[in-house]
Amino acid sequence: MSEGQPELFEGLEPREPVEERRLRKRCEHQAKSMKDSVKAGKQDARNAVNKAVAFGDLVRPKCCAHCGKFCVPEGHHWSYLREQWLDVEWLCKGCHVKVHLEPDIDPRQIDWVEDLSGEGDA
Repeated sequence: MSEGQPELFEGLEPREPVEERRLRKRCEHQAKSMKDSVKAGKQDARNAVNKAVAFGDLVRPKCCAHCGKFCVPEGHHWSYLREQWLDVEWLCKGCHVKVHLEPDIDPRQIDWVEDLSGEGDA
């Protein structure tokens, strides 16, 4: 430490310049705002589907569109654009999870029916 400076500041990192700090905070705020608006759009789409099902404008099938399993399927949105809120694919929980785990693959083109007989390629 130089003479005249109290030991109080020993080991402290210097603060980032004010302009850099303001820019960083603005970027963080904009990123959070974008994330919040996407989240709100997803919730609006879910609400639209739930309301349409409740009023009978949209019919929830009794089986999964991919594997055919009898269940209460979940609506999967391929897009959250307002015009496509009611454009959902009805998937069981298992197929819905698979869709989200493989974002680069269009699951509409995959045969999801698994060999349940146990006579696989083993």
